[in-house]
Amino acid sequence: MITYLANKGVRFDRHRWSNARGVDPQHAMNVYWLTGSHGVGLVEYLTGLDQIPTTGAFFLFGPIKLEGAHGGYGRAIALY
Repeated sequence: MITYLANKGVRFDRHRWSNARGVDPQHAMNVYWLTGSHGVGLVEYLTGLDQIPTTGAFFLFGPIKLEGAHGGYGRAIALY
């Protein structure tokens, strides 16, 4: 799916870790590798996505850069 989205020009994807037992580390590393190798940013643990229209909406994400880290906190905003 990531390859398909990247080929369509998508530059950010969201991922909801829905496993109630926790995140499988191998699955997480596969997702990180796949998105990173296609130049796709990954935004995790978003809620309320079902309230955003599937068309006509814009997604903005303001990350905070943490020195020496590959990720960090940020603010997600949907405009519709």
